[in-house]
Amino acid sequence: MGAELSRVGIPLLAGFRGTTPFASDDFIQWASDREEYGRKLEALLSRPLTMDLVAGAFRWYSAYHLGRSVLLGDLIPSGGHDGLPEFRLPERHRVLEQLVVGGQDAFEWNLQRLRGRQHPDSPIEERLALSRSLRRIIHFVLTGALEDRDFDLTVQQVSSIDGAVPGGQDPLGARRLEVCGNEVRYLVGGRSYRRYSPMVARLAPVCGQLREEPMSTGLTDHGADDAAA
Repeated sequence: MGAELSRVGIPLLAGFRGTTPFASDDFIQWASDREEYGRKLEALLSRPLTMDLVAGAFRWYSAYHLGRSVLLGDLIPSGGHDGLPEFRLPERHRVLEQLVVGGQDAFEWNLQRLRGRQHPDSPIEERLALSRSLRRIIHFVLTGALEDRDFDLTVQQVSSIDGAVPGGQDPLGARRLEVCGNEVRYLVGGRSYRRYSPMVARLAPVCGQLREEPMSTGLTDHGADDAAA
């Protein structure tokens, strides 16, 4: 329970182990007693997030929850479909036969299939895909709107996000995220969204481009009108 949170950079600390096969002392930490629990909690709250931790969380979560499943997306008309699809054989009906009738292990089948798709650029492709997903999550958390396409995100650590946004003009489509502790301000599409979000503050440096010097934007600050979330 809670393992899905590790995929968005939220630290996990367990008081027991052995109920799931997740690796401990990685993206999930484990404590054997109350004193160790307190020490590790403090350490986790101050530990910088890395893409290695996010990637590990995604891999273990997918292996545990999806490792024994078979994708049958060709049977579903659309992502929002909630009715009964018209009957037809799935593209992987032979696979289902091997698993259900032949007794082949579904996890082993998925593992071999995954291994067969690996190539020298797989780690790079994985990190790029994770970065795209994390940027879209940030956009949704801060605006409440889904974003289908990828975008560049510039991240800046600032001493304060109070006051109006500086004048000037950013290139078309530029997006900027200011981070001040656990408070963030997101500048996109001529608007400003201000939130209290420790999760976004942790994720941003991992999936965005850090920038040190001040930037100008030409955006109007509507952050005061947005409730903190």
